Amino acid sequence: MAMLDALIQLDNALLDWAGQVRPGVLDGFFRAITWAGSLAVLAPATVVLLLVLYRRGRGAQARLLGWAMVGTVVATHAAKLFFRRPRPHLLPEGIPMPVDWSFPSAHAAQITTFSLCLCLIALRHYPGGRAWLIILPGTILTVLVALSRVCLRVHYPTDVLAGMVLGMVVVALAVRLSHFARSDDAQ
Repeated sequence: MAMLDALIQLDNALLDWAGQVRPGVLDGFFRAITWAGSLAVLAPATVVLLLVLYRRGRGAQARLLGWAMVGTVVATHAAKLFFRRPRPHLLPEGIPMPVDWSFPSAHAAQITTFSLCLCLIALRHYPGGRAWLIILPGTILTVLVALSRVCLRVHYPTDVLAGMVLGMVVVALAVRLSHFARSDDAQ
């Protein structure tokens, strides 16, 4: 129990620190960038990519993306209902409080899953090094969305970290289920 108390204290201290060092002028940037992790953005992007991948005969890649995204949404919301952690009550003015539980961060999980799937597909599709044209922006976007959740103070740092780890675990499972690792439909 002492370790949990120490973790909660660290979470609160990091959240307070983020609120103090965050220039208020970045609130607009973080409000915009945080949307990249939302289902309002990622669900349509996923559907479009699924259609493109299937149309190009890349079934294993489409299954990877589809199963990973659905799995992440289900796992994240199940975890929220299980842990039922309240959100921080330190929101900057003008930022609406999300209505669901805090742990884990769905935005962080979803953008991690989406970006990691794109990275795996890019590595398969562009083996000659051009994959970095997708990997680098995807990684930067993932980090910015994760950072936005803490800087906007809608999540504790451990919520965001747990969401990112959850996304990675779900992608690893989806790789196995989709037969992505053994597939040659990426050639």
